[in-house]
Amino acid sequence: MDNQTPLLELKGITKTFGSFTANEDINLTVYPGEVHALLGENGAGKSTLMKMLYGLESITSGHIYMKGRELKLQSSKEAIEHGIGMVHQHFMLIPRLTVTDNIVLGQEPHKGIRYNHGKAREEVLELCRQYDMKLDVDSRVADISLGMQQRVEIIKALYRRADILILDEPTAVLTPQETDRLFAVLRNMREAGHSIIII
Repeated sequence: MDNQTPLLELKGITKTFGSFTANEDINLTVYPGEVHALLGENGAGKSTLMKMLYGLESITSGHIYMKGRELKLQSSKEAIEHGIGMVHQHFMLIPRLTVTDNIVLGQEPHKGIRYNHGKAREEVLELCRQYDMKLDVDSRVADISLGMQQRVEIIKALYRRADILILDEPTAVLTPQETDRLFAVLRNMREAGHSIIII
């Protein structure tokens, strides 16, 4: 996809809850390799807007286009299938599983009918190398830092071939050093053509 064609377009997005309007007539265009920040006070509707993009909330009115195709998202599974990933503020990981198993969960490579752990580990290591992310892929998630867990969530989205990644308040749980590492990772993603929206 060339950088002159929008990756994502939100047109006239409105969300109401009864008589309360959370979002009204929102337009947003994102091109490949762009980083956008959604700024506003608590309750301004930032997370609601991104939940609609990720299929977690229904749209009252308006349209979402991904690579020129209109999406009618009913679930986050559908959003993922269309190349939209999201890293929530509270990570969605299973602490007792390893980093590798968390990343491939639900999309495990198989050899016949058996889970091919070796291939899964190889694929995760390759993604870590590609985006210059240091992760101990054999550690249990329960035993790694919050900054590392966030990287697991990012690699999980990339493993599912996310073209656009939504990050919900990504620096809230990080130390200053981890924040620096996060932005280095995001720069690598941008250079690889991914688009990023930060709440």
